[in-house]
Amino acid sequence: MEKLDYYINLAETMIEADTERDQAFEAYEDMWHADWELPSPLGREMWIRKVVSTEPHDSIRLGTNVLSTLDPVITYQPLANNTPTKELANQWEKNLLWQLKSASKRRPVSVIRDCVQSALLYDEVCAQVIDLDYQIKQKQHAGAKTNRLKAARRYGRFLVNVYNPRDVHVRNSNMMPEAVLLAQVKRAQDVVDEFGDVAQQALGGYISDSKDQNRDAFVVLFDYWDYEVRCVWAIPSDGRGTRPGNTGQDTQVGTNVSLSTRGKKRSGTSGAEPMVIIPPTEHKLDFMPWALRMGGSNLERDEEHRRHPLLYPIYQSGIWKHQNISRTLYFSEVISHASAPRLKEEGTNPQRTEIDYGDPSKKADVPPGNVLTPIPPPPIDTALSEIDDRMKNAISASTVGQLTGLPSGASFAALNLFTQTELSKLKPYQQLAEDSIADVLEIMLLWCAYTEMPLYAYGTGKDDKGQEYVIDPQEIPTDAIYIDVELKPDVPTDRLQRINAASIAVNTLNYPIEMALEDIGVNDPQTAINQRYYEILFKHQVDMLMQSQIMELQAGVARRQAEQEMMMQQAQSMMGPQGVPGAEGQGYNPAMGGMPPAMVNPNATMEYQTGMARGGEQLAEIAGL
Repeated sequence: MEKLDYYINLAETMIEADTERDQAFEAYEDMWHADWELPSPLGREMWIRKVVSTEPHDSIRLGTNVLSTLDPVITYQPLANNTPTKELANQWEKNLLWQLKSASKRRPVSVIRDCVQSALLYDEVCAQVIDLDYQIKQKQHAGAKTNRLKAARRYGRFLVNVYNPRDVHVRNSNMMPEAVLLAQVKRAQDVVDEFGDVAQQALGGYISDSKDQNRDAFVVLFDYWDYEVRCVWAIPSDGRGTRPGNTGQDTQVGTNVSLSTRGKKRSGTSGAEPMVIIPPTEHKLDFMPWALRMGGSNLERDEEHRRHPLLYPIYQSGIWKHQNISRTLYFSEVISHASAPRLKEEGTNPQRTEIDYGDPSKKADVPPGNVLTPIPPPPIDTALSEIDDRMKNAISASTVGQLTGLPSGASFAALNLFTQTELSKLKPYQQLAEDSIADVLEIMLLWCAYTEMPLYAYGTGKDDKGQEYVIDPQEIPTDAIYIDVELKPDVPTDRLQRINAASIAVNTLNYPIEMALEDIGVNDPQTAINQRYYEILFKHQVDMLMQSQIMELQAGVARRQAEQEMMMQQAQSMMGPQGVPGAEGQGYNPAMGGMPPAMVNPNATMEYQTGMARGGEQLAEIAGL
């Protein structure tokens, strides 16, 4: 292990190698912040009013909103094709999503949003993953205070910092990232808050001296990592060059700083000796807790051109600056003509026209012999306006146009084609952000395996709310971790197209339902399939119960009808052949020589009961009554 001077010189070399890269990054940030200055000849004119185009900023913001709104789909590749292993993988996926959301709660901006914005703006993502449980354990062994870390632990186990790539310098090989250096201007108190007692011992005197001089204490913090050694040191700084962060950081700057008194002196440093916070120390980790991803192409020789962020063609062509000049000129020209005369009076009469502006008709009294002629306002220079429109279209073609730019009467097919065309421009940066988030999740598993402390999470869905998901460190295959992350664009046409395609594939091509659910973005297809089977079974049971009740009701009605018919038949059989109760059997059948039924019970005959004969005559009339 080398001494600190070795790593200071190595850091100087890494920063020098990124000089061209940082110049390009600064230009991208100027477009993102709409920061542009007028050329000196125009800036001296009083009638000039600066107008800056916001198209680059709007494109970055639109792409960030589209890709970072929805929860990512995390897929952990199981190492065996069986149901228990798949179910375990689903539980790990839910656990990792929980950890990612917990890490975002402690930050002003979510981890996903920072990764997407960094990919779009810089074509590079640099994130550090810190295990607070490991940090607490180390401080307890050293006898240091752990109150702050325990308070931070309430937000979650992992701390994920997404840094501005201008502050991160990576030494890559053909195999992988070999070393990383974080160098940024920060308040000295912020460094103490982050590193605790060791930073207080290193920076306490400098902070006290700065307070005595009634000024804020700034330092340039350097944090070096490779696969064996970590060291942290700081150099006093006057704080110049600090600027608002682009990825949710409070203090983000370009690293134009001097690392030692022997190095080339640059602005922002005081030339003092380094204040060592962590001397060169073997960290004993078998991994670097950094997710370092870069897009672009390694075919380029210059660092300036290796990364191709969304604004790269605008930066190389300079079209944004030209658009600002043309827009400033025609906008300023219109303003300068706002006070131009509107009336022209001609004639020999020295008396001038009087206009009563208080009269709604604004009557003008023109003296005899004079003529009052209106002067039309100067027209806008159509050439400048057309040039601005062409450059705006060129910027839109190079970046991302408005996804709602089609007229309201456009068909769904036209809207979908336009949307998918615009989204295709985001694919390289979407892939870069997805790979970066996957690296972050992999480092979380590596931390879990290294510390041998289980990773706990809990379900938040309707079907698993409160359910505990645990990742056992002994089950983590550290040499075979395969995690995929998908960022789903928050576009209705895209979701509808995915669902339609999955439905056609299942119904027409016999596509597996599990794979179709994964294609449309379902995080846990096995649980979704089981839930669907439960719904089908429950519906079948309800249908069977309803059908059984209907059949019982129908059987009851039929039974009652049968009972009524039987009772009627019994009643009729008891009334005999003439309908007289008690006169049953062949003995009362006159056709068989028996006694007539009417003789048994005359009062029960039809004539007596109705008072009418069979021909309809009244019995009283027949009797002569």
